[in-house]
Amino acid sequence: MSSIFGDFSNRTKYFDKLLAGQNAIWQKSVETLQCDVAAVALCQHDSYFPLASPFIDEHRKRIYALHGYIWDKSGFPPTPHEARATVARAGDRLIETGDALDSYGGGLYTLAVVDLSERRLWITGDLSGILPLYYTTTGDGFLFSSHSKLLAEVLQRRLDRVGVVQTAAFHYSIGSRTLYEGVERLNPGETLCCSLDSNKVTKRQTSRVYGSLDAYRSDDEAADALWSDYIAGMQQLSKPPGKHGVLLSGGFDTRLVVRGFSEMGKEIAGVTFGEVDNHEVKIAQKVAALAGGRTRVHVPVEDCHPSSDRVEQLVKQAESANFAYCETAASILSQEGVVSVSTGYGGETFLGGQAFAMLGSSYGSKRRLAFALSRSLGLRPSGFTTAVTSASLSEIKQAILVFHTRLLNRSAKWLASSWHSALDEARTGLEGDIDAELTRFAVSGPETMQQMCERFWLEHHVLKHFGRQEFTLTAALPIVLPTVNSPFIRRCSNLNPSRKVDHGLYLRMVKRHFGHFAEVPTSNVPIRLTHPDFILWIARAFRARRDQQLVHEYIASRGKLNGHRAGWSEFESWMRNGPFFKSVSGMFDPNVFDIEYAQARSLHVLNWEERVYSGQDFLTPVTISGLIRGLSE
Repeated sequence: MSSIFGDFSNRTKYFDKLLAGQNAIWQKSVETLQCDVAAVALCQHDSYFPLASPFIDEHRKRIYALHGYIWDKSGFPPTPHEARATVARAGDRLIETGDALDSYGGGLYTLAVVDLSERRLWITGDLSGILPLYYTTTGDGFLFSSHSKLLAEVLQRRLDRVGVVQTAAFHYSIGSRTLYEGVERLNPGETLCCSLDSNKVTKRQTSRVYGSLDAYRSDDEAADALWSDYIAGMQQLSKPPGKHGVLLSGGFDTRLVVRGFSEMGKEIAGVTFGEVDNHEVKIAQKVAALAGGRTRVHVPVEDCHPSSDRVEQLVKQAESANFAYCETAASILSQEGVVSVSTGYGGETFLGGQAFAMLGSSYGSKRRLAFALSRSLGLRPSGFTTAVTSASLSEIKQAILVFHTRLLNRSAKWLASSWHSALDEARTGLEGDIDAELTRFAVSGPETMQQMCERFWLEHHVLKHFGRQEFTLTAALPIVLPTVNSPFIRRCSNLNPSRKVDHGLYLRMVKRHFGHFAEVPTSNVPIRLTHPDFILWIARAFRARRDQQLVHEYIASRGKLNGHRAGWSEFESWMRNGPFFKSVSGMFDPNVFDIEYAQARSLHVLNWEERVYSGQDFLTPVTISGLIRGLSE
């Protein structure tokens, strides 16, 4: 259970409907605080951050509500009293500066503050944007919620047809757009102010990420600075007593999380997806053992075949049906008695430098390998640091436009014929949507186009699609994300992209600071991580090529190949080992999606004629269908 919502208006006439809708989502107790012009509610665990209710300062006439966790120079607050003081200081600073709190301390949060004397509401969030916050105006006020459909239902908003098409094509909508007209999403690090007297809403963008590049004398110095920021955050995040849960894979990012908790002397418990004899599972088990803990192996076959009732529950609570296995993993960890759950969210993008994917073939695997090998020999090859000019801005905008246009064109077959006009509208407005995002990013004064590309990739592809994985976990446990601590994100965002790309600085940090954790290979680098970079990159390239071959052979053999790639490719079997693809088209809204095409695609998957990955192409239309049910076009 995790959400915040509120009504800021004269007589707060919509709050009872918001509360009733929230109760229908969670069926849990909700802490509320109400007065004449403001009503705010929280629904979250208090087992990690010791504050689960909004509160009021009667003397200063201010209401404060924090969804998530936060700390300042005083450190992570251990008691409810100190947590209230920390939140009040953050809220007061928000009002006094009107700016995001990204240089304030750290945390994963949405913060709402009502100044009753000034009749103003302030809302901001941390730089990750993981905890979603949606808002809409009512003509005489302002509503906000962690759940977008709740706002749409309360005010009976019409569907944003372009938002629906974009989400069907990309798994996300661009910018603050949602599936509903007039319902917007708060962007990462964005600050919003609403005045009752003027009935105006103003927004201010963060200016401290993806700006001018930081200068370092060497890669070692940069790696050490990264580690220092990371450990400083871990020192705060590990202060609550108890055991910490981790979704533990065989890769870099979750190992970074386990390494941090281990450095702090904290006990961990993991959940790893895969078969017991899976290569990646064995890697995860070794990593857990190095931390003095263990990881439970979960084979998510049942999660790959959710019933319609479970889909409805997932769509209600997490607004996504894509990550049923995360809900199960959180429940398993909860039974282990952990106080929190962590993932390695975002590491591959903002630390591993992987956002070039949006630029297409111009940064293909061969070019990247040559680049990485040249860098590993101590050279400083050119590339991945294109300066922001009018010409380069036009070039990257065109690359992003081509990437999304291709996805829009692919989505045409999924949509019912009555939605093809909305598809045309989405194509027509796409360039303007991308322009608006790049204009917003330019506020921070980025030096390179690669920074803008990375930010677009992180805030859209990673956050809005895969970020639902993290929000799904909050149904059972408080979520703790060490890799989204604000100083660490700022450091990552302002590193030289040419030193980051393909995990360049990441590996340098691993080799210098992971200790025994660097002795265990990852699922993508099949040798110890202590070897010279040149050898690591050769091994990584070999593994990537071999993986491609094995997956192709696995599909061609209809799943009968022994020795196929470990890890996520097992979804190819799990997704076919049950009734999901025989019934999934029945979960599609026939007014929006072409059911015959969905059935044909399902048959292709069942016959091993195409890859399935984790079923996202099918689960996204299922999610959209649930989120738009009952609302008019």
